Amino acid sequence: MLIFSGNPACVVPLQKWLPDTLLLKIARENTVAETAFFVEAGEKIHLRWFTPETEMDLSDHATLATAHALHSILDYHQKNLVFTTKSGDLEVFIKNDRYNLKFPSRKPLPTPLPELMEKAINIKPAELLKARDFVLVYPLKEDIRNIEINRLYFDQLDLGTGRVILFPDFLPRELLFLKIR
Repeated sequence: MLIFSGNPACVVPLQKWLPDTLLLKIARENTVAETAFFVEAGEKIHLRWFTPETEMDLSDHATLATAHALHSILDYHQKNLVFTTKSGDLEVFIKNDRYNLKFPSRKPLPTPLPELMEKAINIKPAELLKARDFVLVYPLKEDIRNIEINRLYFDQLDLGTGRVILFPDFLPRELLFLKIR
């Protein structure tokens, strides 16, 4: 087992929900990418995730951390966990100490290039797609290697809880739909 590696997340079990402002303060204090808070409610477990800045609607690694904490530390004996979240019910199947997570798919759709993003990058994408995240599709590896970002404009983009992902158009499109969550 490797410790102090990977993408860390904190897991905080609660008896009942605390005010959102307090959850955010706890996440800031933890200073990791995401802090997962959960409250058990019968067969389901209510789960929420906070970064030090905001509440997220979905987090794969913090969900995995929560499932692992329940299974390995808190002696939760169910092999199938159902988390109720803002993104719907998420299922985790545990078999032989391996975790299989079933998450919703967010298929990105074509969208126009926002003016700020156009100013922020020196090479326009062949296609721009968006679900929660922006996906900039480029036909050539060289395009991706040669992108320069103007932080003056990029930092003004309102990404919400999304990200910007560069996707090479020469890879199978099926990979794109696996990457967008």
